[in-house]
Amino acid sequence: MPRGIALLILLFGWPVCCLLVNVGPASAVAAEKKNKMASEPASARAPFDARQAAALQAVWSESLGVPVAAKNSLGVKMVLIPPGEFLMGSSEEQVAEALRMAVELKIDENTRKRIRETERPQHGMVIARPFFLAETEVTIGQFRQFVKQTGYMTQAEELGTANSADPVKAAAGKGNGFNWRSPGFAQREEAAVSQVTWNDAVVFCNWLSAQEDLPPAYQRDKQAGWVLQEESNGYRLPTEAEWEYAARAGSSSTYPWGPDAAPGGRLMANTWQGAFPHRNDGALGWVGTSPVGAFPPNDFGLVDMIGNVWEWTTTIFAGRHRLGEAKRCCTPSRGPVDPDPAVSQVLKGGSHLCAPEYCHRYRPAARSPQSQDSATTHIGFRCVR
Repeated sequence: MPRGIALLILLFGWPVCCLLVNVGPASAVAAEKKNKMASEPASARAPFDARQAAALQAVWSESLGVPVAAKNSLGVKMVLIPPGEFLMGSSEEQVAEALRMAVELKIDENTRKRIRETERPQHGMVIARPFFLAETEVTIGQFRQFVKQTGYMTQAEELGTANSADPVKAAAGKGNGFNWRSPGFAQREEAAVSQVTWNDAVVFCNWLSAQEDLPPAYQRDKQAGWVLQEESNGYRLPTEAEWEYAARAGSSSTYPWGPDAAPGGRLMANTWQGAFPHRNDGALGWVGTSPVGAFPPNDFGLVDMIGNVWEWTTTIFAGRHRLGEAKRCCTPSRGPVDPDPAVSQVLKGGSHLCAPEYCHRYRPAARSPQSQDSATTHIGFRCVR
């Protein structure tokens, strides 16, 4: 028996073979599929802890014949995320606690409504296939390489439609000077890039695929815009479910690291520190985006899944979780049940502008809508394949 599978049995006590379905008359194709299923390790079942997360990654690494983490052509470490099941969204108790805090801190009604409505109902979700997610958000330096090689001009630069999400720094009108090079605060090359739209992120993903001779994950359609090619193995943006599963890393708590935002007073993410919006003391001294990896990783080894910048996903936003769809996720849904023409994509993770009394959405279950052409100081992205 492979060492990794034996380790899973020891840690979880689960059967290590997938259930086999009745595939009918024997054939070479059916037999091959059956043998492949029988040889695969078990999927993860949240909740699980850091030791179990590492064991799952190790056994799937052994099964697939790939490392748990390896750098790609851009020097980005891509981390293996094993398939699994988890509870997506906030429980009724977590919603009640968030709303209690909202009342106590006098959070605005719009934020309360989003907590009350958009994170419900909590539901089981299956991530059917393993995938590789970038350890970090795309940095200024990495985005600069893309621009240098392609001559790409972001939508903020081309249209002048960027702005600061900081209400003190926001400047109305086009041509206010905000873009990825000048987001409205000092930044380092290792900091997460911001002021990039969903469309900019998609073009970056296709460029990165081309660097590795992979088929593009997105094709441009004159009417529909960028359309995901679901069978492509190129770089793309994660689905909301993939993102939340990876961010939780086995946790069912309010935060990936537990029930408290700052356990023992330790800051776990780059969020606003001080009286919003007039004073920010900086998380670990960082005002604005921080260098990726400045805060502790989660149990899958991913950094900045919470805070720093909100992250684009491929999923189209709906006001509530879509329970009418099959609860298996490895490719994006084709659209929401109740689309709102004023919004488009789901953002996840919260940002450096999230303060308890203003946002309180630096939690894995939190979600925010944003149109595809939005560019601002607290939105970035990371890639998956």
